[in-house]
Amino acid sequence: MKQLTIFILFFVVIIFPMACKKNSQNNNNSALLIGKWNNISTYKSDGTHLRSWTGGQYLSLRQDGTFDEYGNIFDFASSSASSAHGGTYTITDDSLYLTSSNGRNYNFKVQTLTNSSLVLRKKYNTDFDVLWDYSK
Repeated sequence: MKQLTIFILFFVVIIFPMACKKNSQNNNNSALLIGKWNNISTYKSDGTHLRSWTGGQYLSLRQDGTFDEYGNIFDFASSSASSAHGGTYTITDDSLYLTSSNGRNYNFKVQTLTNSSLVLRKKYNTDFDVLWDYSK
């Protein structure tokens, strides 16, 4: 009986607060992500500049789990004109998952997230990562 009491006490004091803290962090990240993010630039993780965005490119994340995007977040190297996309998103831990309306899935690591700055990172292969820099 004493071992059972110690186990329950351990669970309540150690395990339960850790589970609640992680959920709280996800809620904070979700709240910070909501809004319209203006794309500033795209670059490789080694600092190589790929593209500056000056044509109103953005990523808009709504509270209902849907998004709109105007730009080329799905094709960073494209030299074609920006285009509009939409779909749904989810956030877990430090990842943002976008599912476009055409059914394609994209996974980004949220590298930086503050009230006014968002940096998304995506690994394209073993050669390099691409980062998208946004501001509100």
